[in-house]
Amino acid sequence: MIRLEIIMDRTVEDIFLDHIESLKADAAGCGGSRPAGAKPVEKPDTKPAAKPACFPYTLISEAKGEGASGPRMGSHVWPEENSLFILYVEEQQLEKVRAIIEQMRRQHPSNGIAGFYLPAAEELI
Repeated sequence: MIRLEIIMDRTVEDIFLDHIESLKADAAGCGGSRPAGAKPVEKPDTKPAAKPACFPYTLISEAKGEGASGPRMGSHVWPEENSLFILYVEEQQLEKVRAIIEQMRRQHPSNGIAGFYLPAAEELI
């Protein structure tokens, strides 16, 4: 599992969310699909387990900071703000996300977009 941190000008947040939706559509059936017609196994007196997200992410809007594109502080002096996406993806999805970031940089050159990854992220529990 790889941890991705993608920081971008908040004005392009919705565009990135649209790309995530397309990745989720491409990953249809992920999260342990059952054979056709099979029913979920439920334990007595328990709720059914939640289906894992096909492309899980966390979005932190209104992130403040300074990077290559300058300060983004949400103030009168520096009114812009960033968005921070944190994603945990499998290795085969890394190149798809990298391609999205490159495409967004080409299409929106005046908006700061940066991506970082940390390999071998491991869930604690």
